[in-house]
Amino acid sequence: MEFIKCIIVDDEINSIQNLERLIKTIPQLEIVGTFLNATEAISFVEKNEVYLVFLDINMIDLSGFEAAKRLPDKKIIFTTGFASYALDSYSLENVVDYLLKPILFEDLTRAVKKANKLFVVENHFYLLNNDLYLAYRENGIDRKISFTSISHIETKNNYSLVYLENRIITVPIPLWELERTLPESKFIRINKSTVVNLMKVIDDDKTKHLVMIGGKKLIFTGPYRRKNAEKMIDSP
Repeated sequence: MEFIKCIIVDDEINSIQNLERLIKTIPQLEIVGTFLNATEAISFVEKNEVYLVFLDINMIDLSGFEAAKRLPDKKIIFTTGFASYALDSYSLENVVDYLLKPILFEDLTRAVKKANKLFVVENHFYLLNNDLYLAYRENGIDRKISFTSISHIETKNNYSLVYLENRIITVPIPLWELERTLPESKFIRINKSTVVNLMKVIDDDKTKHLVMIGGKKLIFTGPYRRKNAEKMIDSP
């Protein structure tokens, strides 16, 4: 698993400790620093790898809003005891979410899910000429795959097997992460371990199998078939 490196910035030590305790129960997050003032936090971020900043809004040395403006390339989750800040907190493009103190675990996990989705997209996906690409590394070389060229994807432990027309590529990204970013109108899950590109389906026996371009048959189980019935009707 690739961890999201984060820091906590708050001028109240109790708030830092409470949030730190909650964050440590979330596997994908790694706390790399805690700070009692924004100035020190900004200095740290400029010299170290940090993706996500949990940032208190109402601080003495520098407000959270001003600090966030100085960190435009970092994702921000604001934390505050004042609900009146909610609307203003979304005025900055790098703000992921807003958490009201005392922070509840379910609210934290909701915010982290948003940040994690952005992290996955920014680290593995990008747009080029209106086409979505998957970036990966093979034999030390950076490569990319257009999603339009993918037939289907199968899970293999914490990796994904990406099936193209004439080869299979092993990508070090779990299928569940890939699936969250795939275009929902073009890709569907057909069983516990497989996601298919509807544009590559050439036949459906309406009972058990899909036939892909190239002739490979894939099992399309009942629960997933019922869930995706409308998409199958609309598919080519």
